[in-house]
Amino acid sequence: MHKVRLLYLVLVFFPLFGQLISAAGVSANGQRSEPEQQQRGRSNVLEIGPEVLDQLSEQERQWYRRFQEGVLFFDGWSEISEELLAIFPEEEWPTRQVMMQRLGVKIGTEWAKDNETRKIDTDMIQQWGDLLRGAFRRGTEETLTALHRIEAEVDSILLANDRFSITAREP
Repeated sequence: MHKVRLLYLVLVFFPLFGQLISAAGVSANGQRSEPEQQQRGRSNVLEIGPEVLDQLSEQERQWYRRFQEGVLFFDGWSEISEELLAIFPEEEWPTRQVMMQRLGVKIGTEWAKDNETRKIDTDMIQQWGDLLRGAFRRGTEETLTALHRIEAEVDSILLANDRFSITAREP
């Protein structure tokens, strides 16, 4: 019964989402159109070198993409980064973009690993998401503090047990 309801919701609302998204200047993969990015003065926050993803298996790359792009009803890091970036003064965007990209790569590549080996799980991501949403509502300084706190926690997790993770390195 639940599957039927879910299928009905997807069939009814998915076309509406597509219309709303395209009207907002967002492509099917969740990225803003090039003119929209240029108009806002920002480039794609999540462009990274292929060497980072080459370290992941094909399945891990798929999970990493889900983390970055999101799935139905859940925002990906790309959209979250764009929203967070918007609250900072324009002159801070390049610095904040690098910070959010670095954090997204660290979290995403670790979360994409097999459940038995990864050090970052979905519960952690949900907690950090709650922290960011609350900080975002309170403003720029609180958001920056939350981002620094999350990055420190992520670095601590990735560097635990004297096992260095490539994703903990600065880009």
